[in-house]
Amino acid sequence: MEKFRKMVKGWLGYTLLTLLMVPFAFFGIESYFTNAGHDNTVATVNGAKIDKREFDQVFNQQRQALLEKMGPDADPSQLNAPKLRQQVMDALTHREFEVQGARAMGLDFPQSLAWQVISSQPVFQQDGHFDAATFSRFLQQRGYTEQGLLHDVAIGGTLSQLESGMAAGFITPAQVQRLLVLDSQTRDVDYILVPDQAMAARVAVSPAQIQAYYQAHRKDFVAPEQVAVSYVQLHKSDLLAQVQVSDDDLQKAYEDAQKAQAGKEMRHAEHILIKVDSKTSAAQALARITQIAAQLKAGGDFEKLARQYSQDEGSVASGGDLGTVPRGEFVPEFDQVLFSLKPGEVSAPVKTRFGYHLIKLISIEEPKLPALAAIKDQLQQQVREQKAAQLFAEQVNSINDAMYEAADLKDPASKFHLAVQQTGLFDAQQGTGIATNAKVRAAAFSDDVLKDGKNSTALELSKDDVVWVHLAQHQPSYQQTLAQVSDRIRAVLMDQGEAQAAQAQAERWAQAWRQGQDVAAQAQAMGLHLVHQDQVSRSTTMPDADLLRAIFWLPRPTTQASVQAVPLHQGVAVVMLRAVHDHPASDSHLDVAQVSAMMGKAMSAQNEADLVNALQSRAKIVITPAGQQLLQSSAASSD
Repeated sequence: MEKFRKMVKGWLGYTLLTLLMVPFAFFGIESYFTNAGHDNTVATVNGAKIDKREFDQVFNQQRQALLEKMGPDADPSQLNAPKLRQQVMDALTHREFEVQGARAMGLDFPQSLAWQVISSQPVFQQDGHFDAATFSRFLQQRGYTEQGLLHDVAIGGTLSQLESGMAAGFITPAQVQRLLVLDSQTRDVDYILVPDQAMAARVAVSPAQIQAYYQAHRKDFVAPEQVAVSYVQLHKSDLLAQVQVSDDDLQKAYEDAQKAQAGKEMRHAEHILIKVDSKTSAAQALARITQIAAQLKAGGDFEKLARQYSQDEGSVASGGDLGTVPRGEFVPEFDQVLFSLKPGEVSAPVKTRFGYHLIKLISIEEPKLPALAAIKDQLQQQVREQKAAQLFAEQVNSINDAMYEAADLKDPASKFHLAVQQTGLFDAQQGTGIATNAKVRAAAFSDDVLKDGKNSTALELSKDDVVWVHLAQHQPSYQQTLAQVSDRIRAVLMDQGEAQAAQAQAERWAQAWRQGQDVAAQAQAMGLHLVHQDQVSRSTTMPDADLLRAIFWLPRPTTQASVQAVPLHQGVAVVMLRAVHDHPASDSHLDVAQVSAMMGKAMSAQNEADLVNALQSRAKIVITPAGQQLLQSSAASSD
């Protein structure tokens, strides 16, 4: 359990916010919605169905995540939607056969354990304890259900067990030494970087090419249905100025604080424990603790007897001293007796699951509340916040009633002195401002707002921030014209042409190098430079990580240098490997423990890949006609 909690600490904090990642899957999510009506199955794995809503949920969240990474000027058309849809489909089908394989092996993660994992997460806790209201608000804000969340965590736990079973086998010292030698190896290389942009002057995109691309990819240029909404927003903080705090309010708050403090007394105690275990029965433990109690009544010293007889390893050395603790620190039976004693009093024998105790109360520490004058400002702010929260709740209810009766936002906004604002256009999957909130988008595209022109009910952006929306503009989905997308197409074709030209130039130079020609002058004429670098190690910083990998992938030169054109992130490199230098294992920057761990992970990864391949080879995966249509469509959107 503890191992899994550590594993999901990052995953669940992230997965409870995004719920996209599980072991063995590039990304995946369990559907949190129930399906009604016709069959929306997009794929089956050994007969188990994958629903379109599940597919859409993953696709749209992944698309949104990629757009956020691309920054504020992101262009959704830059995403390779067909490729992303195929990745989502692969991830969902892969996860399904992995789950089936895990369960066939008898692996399972019960929902009771999933609940323990969820309830232990700090995001759902208040004052160190699970808070049902916080959990419910989380589910509502994200459109999840409790059962769906439990199911997804249970799936993650099951697959983590499968992953744990992929632990590597025995790593020999010879294998470790060989890897250390490889790590210490250095290489001498020459290379020329050919950026795609360097080929811009060689690429021309004609109107005919743009027209042809548009005709071949018309489905990629369908603008989604969009709306803009008018809205009014109520912040609890805006109501603070309306709140008046009287002297009577402060006095009552002070008295309430005194009562609350009274229930937080601390008690200093000592105890003597006789355990009930395999060696000592309950009757024997009771008889022994009774004898010790008799010695105390006869005038025995509690601390000395505790040191002599107590079997509590944590307190025996200190004479049974438990320190000063609040109520609820110990098991209920012990706690109840402790807080019933008077200072200096020793309890009768107390039975708990650990055995029998004698408890002595040393002292009581009553918390002291500062004088009212000393904490007046703090209490005033506290009362102001409480009154604002009450006023906020009342106003939300009142505004809700007004919105229901009004044809638009104008009259309710005027009545409650709220400003009517307006968003820009957004679609059902993404937006800016308040439209980044999924509940706002859902309300904007609901029948009540979109078709019937009604005001929405209160939409909670946070517990202290609520909005109401009304349709301001509706733009149906439409086929974008060639004129609207020609610049985007030109950019795509330029990128493709530059990449092809860079690859072709690199291949020509690679062939020329193999024939012994000097290509440095040709590169210089294009503003590019040949780099001569000796003793390149695996830790050498290079312009591109793929370049360093290629240098160590190239075969060792024999009669002539190894030459290869290597695709990079933003271009191509022509690489000539001139020499390889082997060094002793002691020159490696790694140590034996590091290498053993690395090899263990590599072997585990291979075991994992072998298992996934075996499961996949036996899995019957069927992409339904609906699924095929989904993969070929211009956008994945929910029904």
